[in-house]
This record gives sequence, C-alpha cells and structure tokens, in this order.
Amino acid sequence: MSYKLNRIAGFIILSLMISGVAYALFRRRELDNNYKIAIGQITEITGPGAKSGGDYGLNYIYEVDHKKYSGDITLKLCGNVKRIDVKQYTLYKNFPVAYDIKDPGTSVIILSLESAERFKYKMPDSLYPCLRHIDCDYYINVKTEDYSK
Repeated sequence: MSYKLNRIAGFIILSLMISGVAYALFRRRELDNNYKIAIGQITEITGPGAKSGGDYGLNYIYEVDHKKYSGDITLKLCGNVKRIDVKQYTLYKNFPVAYDIKDPGTSVIILSLESAERFKYKMPDSLYPCLRHIDCDYYINVKTEDYSK
C-alpha cells in the first residue's frame, strides 16, 4: 500500500512541476507577444541567493495606468566588477521595463543588449555606462578604449 501511495504522490508532484514549467513558458510567450515598455527604477540590491542562485538580485518598481508594480531579477557579477560598482550604476536609476499588457504584473527589466533586442528596444546612450557593469556579454565584448560613453 505504501508503495502505491508513494507512486501516486510522486506522480502528483511531477505533474505540478510540469504544470509550473508549462505556465512559465506560456507567460514568457505572452510577454514576448503582448508587451509595452514602461520606465522602472531599481529600488534595492539583494545579496547572493536571496531568491535564486545568482551573485546578486535587483528589485525594481514601475507604474502602469497609475498603478505601481514590482519585479526582481537575479544576475551574475561580470569579470572584476564588484557589487559596489553595480550599486553605483543601478540603485535608484531608471531602466526600461517590458510588461505584459494583459497582465501588467508580469515584467522583465531591460538590463542587457540581449533583452533590449528581445523587446525591440533601442538602448539609449545614457544606459551604456550601466551595461558595462551589469551585462556580462557587453562587459566581455567591449574594449576599454571603445568605451567612451
């Protein structure tokens, strides 16, 4: 009897996990196809592993139709960049946020050239100094002498 209950419980847990992944993929697809851009502000830098396995996290807020929403993202530190550098270039600064027009609470803050491309957003020159400290692809591919912004 115990073996049968364990199999049933295992099946239920596996089904819930598969449903969770399917829902997350659905939300991502919805966001990719039905989004608008708002301006968000980084409000807090969290320590390693606060919500998942990155080196640090960023919490942000944004407003849609006079209603405030919040989100978070977990990131890795790039090269020799320190958390103090990230703090200097992000905390209380404004960044674009892509949000789902059907569910404004679903969002992605645009902090990399890859995410800017995903949402067809032209990154303004004023954000390039920040990218050097938070977008690892940008950090690796831009030489110091090319970095005049």
